[in-house]
Amino acid sequence: AWASAGGDTQPYFHARQSSATSISGSTDVAVVGATEVVDTGSAYDTSNGRFTPQTSGYYYIYGCAYTYGDTSTCNFTRTKLFFNGSEMAMSNLHYNDNDGSGGADLMSSIINFNGSSDYVQLYVHASYSSGTIYLNGSATIDHTYFGGFKLI
Repeated sequence: AWASAGGDTQPYFHARQSSATSISGSTDVAVVGATEVVDTGSAYDTSNGRFTPQTSGYYYIYGCAYTYGDTSTCNFTRTKLFFNGSEMAMSNLHYNDNDGSGGADLMSSIINFNGSSDYVQLYVHASYSSGTIYLNGSATIDHTYFGGFKLI
């Protein structure tokens, strides 16, 4: 006889950048998803972009930073996960100095949370020599997003 699988993937969350915003170059900029799609444990804070689950365990965390330039000369962008304020994972997207470049940089990691004070945030870092770089966003479409869920 088949027994039901045990475990629970809660809490989980998914948030998106609600509008396009310009970002500073050569610095780490926190991605603050102002639109919560789902947040089962009220663990995602839209004011600072932190996910702080109150249930201990391993979590699958993912994020995407969609960046583009106007007439910029962009070298690269880096999408990063910061755990408790320190960088713990990074992904690169190289533009090869193309004007008006754009692209989505996706990343993910598995993180062990203590269930009380550990938190994770998504950051983006852009390197460009001219123009303006934007972090793309929409209130209804996932261009730039951040999420995660507890692993069973």
